[in-house]
Amino acid sequence: MKKQLLSFLAIALMMATTLKAQTVTPFVSSINQPTAIAFDNAGNLFVANGYYGSNSISKVTTSGMVTTFVDSRLNSPSAIAFDNSGNMFVANNRYPNYYVSKVTPSGVVTNFVDSGLNSPSALAFDKAGNLFVLNCSYPNCYISKITPSGVITNFVDSGLNSPSAIAFDNSGNLFVSNNYPASISKVTPSGVITKFVDSGLNYSTALAFDKVGNLFVANSSESISKINSSGVISTFVDSGLNSPIALAFDKVGNLFVANRFESISKIAPSGVVSNFITSILTNPSALTFDMSGNLFVANQYTNSISKVTPSGVITTFIDSGLNYPSALAFDKAGNLFVGNNGDYWNGTRYVYTISKITPSGVITTFIDSGLNHPSALAFDKAGNLFVGNDYPASISKITPSGVVSTFVDSGLNSPSGLAFDKAGNLFVLNNNYPASISKITPSGVVTKFVDSGLGSPSAIAFDKLGNLFVASWNWDYSNWNNSSSIINKVNYSGTISTFVSNIKDSIISLAFDNEGNLYAGVYNSSTPILKITMNSLPVTLSSFTATINNKTTITNWQTATEVNTSYFIIQHSTDGSSFTDIGTVKAIGNGANGYQFTDNNPTPCPLNGVLYYRLKTVDKDGSFAYSKVVSAQLTIDHFQCSISPNPAKDNVTISFSKAVDKATIAVYDISGKAVMTQSFSGNASACKLHTQSLKNGVYVLKVNTSTGSYNQKLLINK
Repeated sequence: MKKQLLSFLAIALMMATTLKAQTVTPFVSSINQPTAIAFDNAGNLFVANGYYGSNSISKVTTSGMVTTFVDSRLNSPSAIAFDNSGNMFVANNRYPNYYVSKVTPSGVVTNFVDSGLNSPSALAFDKAGNLFVLNCSYPNCYISKITPSGVITNFVDSGLNSPSAIAFDNSGNLFVSNNYPASISKVTPSGVITKFVDSGLNYSTALAFDKVGNLFVANSSESISKINSSGVISTFVDSGLNSPIALAFDKVGNLFVANRFESISKIAPSGVVSNFITSILTNPSALTFDMSGNLFVANQYTNSISKVTPSGVITTFIDSGLNYPSALAFDKAGNLFVGNNGDYWNGTRYVYTISKITPSGVITTFIDSGLNHPSALAFDKAGNLFVGNDYPASISKITPSGVVSTFVDSGLNSPSGLAFDKAGNLFVLNNNYPASISKITPSGVVTKFVDSGLGSPSAIAFDKLGNLFVASWNWDYSNWNNSSSIINKVNYSGTISTFVSNIKDSIISLAFDNEGNLYAGVYNSSTPILKITMNSLPVTLSSFTATINNKTTITNWQTATEVNTSYFIIQHSTDGSSFTDIGTVKAIGNGANGYQFTDNNPTPCPLNGVLYYRLKTVDKDGSFAYSKVVSAQLTIDHFQCSISPNPAKDNVTISFSKAVDKATIAVYDISGKAVMTQSFSGNASACKLHTQSLKNGVYVLKVNTSTGSYNQKLLINK
């Protein structure tokens, strides 16, 4: 009988690594109110997130994956440009510290020029490698020239009128957009200024040249103008944009547009507008998890709800029908309820609403009366929805049938957070000074639970053990730059202890996932969701290994120390994000011990042969922690399978190391829905799957043959 050997690519937690918790890591990255965009030579799009103190640069790959490239040593980045060596230059436009930063391809940030500038708002390189900087702090507007060695001189210091953008043509002429009145100036390499276009524009915000010398202009009227080399102006795009703020061409001639506060659009040479990035997390005012472990995020700035899978894939769940969403809660049937804190005038009164969204995304109005600034939501065990009304301060109770009544209307102060404990008591975060937390019994009796030591709190959430976690902003009045967020832990008796401190950004929402990890929504950040692992357990693992032999999996692990450990749960995954319990082993006790677990029915191996394992260690008080996720490579000596290309466009070829008689192929989207199936037979070593009907995105391809099942992620990028 042939044997299969499972060899870990890395031995888990070697050399006595202790399980740690309260580790703060970014869960997802997102662009955040972009101010500038530029492409590097590899085709990656870089986005300056410069509004309201985000102070970061995001990197967007050709497939649309967003990561944070730089998040320090910047100050309101307003423009970015690349030199021929791949270094990025960033204009920092926060008064009074105006400077240009240099960022190497590896992300090392240094100051390039820190004097001689005045509110730098645009950058452009000439062919000789000189950097030109548009400075404009009205009425002093001028263009600086900086040599590669950092020598700065004035290139143009007159003849400009409220300039907003600059760009070079192929002949070395610098073009400048002026806004009062709207026009385009042309500056020769020797500095001679002439008018190129003086009509047909409307407060231009960005300039970019295509390869054949046409100048494209972003107008605040939400249009893009095209100007040919002789100055003839035409409308290129006049719809599908939202306050375009920056322009950049890729290598194949597509024009990318940064829309302020919202998205990145892609415009084909033919003028067809499509969304390149729309799933942006902005001001995540509320967080909540569904039963499948997906995180739902309320975005106040864009009046939308985003869905984030456990692996961090962001999609837009709802982008219409909401009005400043400030609170989220799921009922037992999986319907999402949204508190809309923005009002509207219906002719007789201001109206605040609660929206109901089905799992399929159908939105309806659940309640449109009896509320006032709904800022927090929570369901009790009976399915009643409780609503925190900010002003006047009160708690409303809404039955499943939609009947609204007042639950509490005194003893509160601007309630901004609600959470139920296991006994059915409702805890209320009172956000107005002096901040406090109230406890309300099921019969409506209000008492003060915590009335000091909270700072400026913004959110609350219970863990599974009944501890209440409170996010607050701690002001340092002697040096505001040292102010930071803190998360406190409050036990059942009201004792406060510090859980996490010194988070530089402002936390505005909290939620626990089903595994006990705490997630924090961060205001105005390119890393808008933080993940905080929980509970430091006194367990030290010295090794963790696994072996497959004769269709069974044998896992072994060794502890160097144990204190009050109750049991271990062994978990397995085929994708590294969704884990399944495969067994439990009772802890031996204190000291150093060895353990083994045999799984007689291991999960089928994925297509690429990579498996993932981890341990969940549970303490006697019910707290728990996870080991690191480690990958493992299954070596199959009699059969292998591969797919190409990946990423794919219209076709995928599936190749087998040995011919197979028949196979069934299925493609699933990220929600688990089968979007394509195909079968074939005929003793073949390869088959082709047509993917023309699939939209851009991440899918799972599953192949069933007589040798078993194989799964692999498939990326469609057309």
